[in-house]
Amino acid sequence: IAMKKFNVAGASFRTEKIEFILEKYYTDRSEQDNDSYFVSNQPQKYTKYPIFRTNKVQLIAEPENKHDENAIKVLIYSVHLGYVPRNQTEEIHEELKNENEYIAEIKEDIKNQYSIEVSISKK
Repeated sequence: IAMKKFNVAGASFRTEKIEFILEKYYTDRSEQDNDSYFVSNQPQKYTKYPIFRTNKVQLIAEPENKHDENAIKVLIYSVHLGYVPRNQTEEIHEELKNENEYIAEIKEDIKNQYSIEVSISKK
């Protein structure tokens, strides 16, 4: 059961990086491990990629961030794709102390813009 969820802030500025990840794991299915997969029950009419779900997610506190010393960056496959939204950093900092599993879902909308939702659950 997912304890907490958040939408990754700043993902819209990292479209190229998101597409790099999707491209890499979409074109060569053999490279896909069982921890990452595409959810294929999605209409393909408007979107290039199905929903991509993976547990290759890292949340890393960034106390040296000059805009916000509480910032937590979100990495998927070690690629920085955005941040925990500022209004949720306090509760997510608490979660960083626990043994959690992070699952990210990358979705594409009709305008071909990506959103990333991360859910946190106890291991």
